[in-house]
Amino acid sequence: MPQESGLFVQKVVKTSPLGIIGLKGGDIEMILDSQKVLAGGDIILEFNGVKIESSDEALVKLGKIIEARDADDPIELTVLRAGKVITLGRRK
Repeated sequence: MPQESGLFVQKVVKTSPLGIIGLKGGDIEMILDSQKVLAGGDIILEFNGVKIESSDEALVKLGKIIEARDADDPIELTVLRAGKVITLGRRK
């Protein structure tokens, strides 16, 4: 992975804003730490230019950015998909 942290995507609602821009969920069922997960989906590295980090402060900052956006605001995601970093969506 090109950075230390990211958001592991298991499921995406196709009609949601993230589904519409092409975010992909997993399709390979596996057990991880005694939990059933869907692997093989995208890993979100950035949301609208904000790098995903695992610290509590970084996740709170990301949450505030998401809460503050209007429903019609553009979304740009940088994701890791099948070993390649790609950009989905667009910014203003």
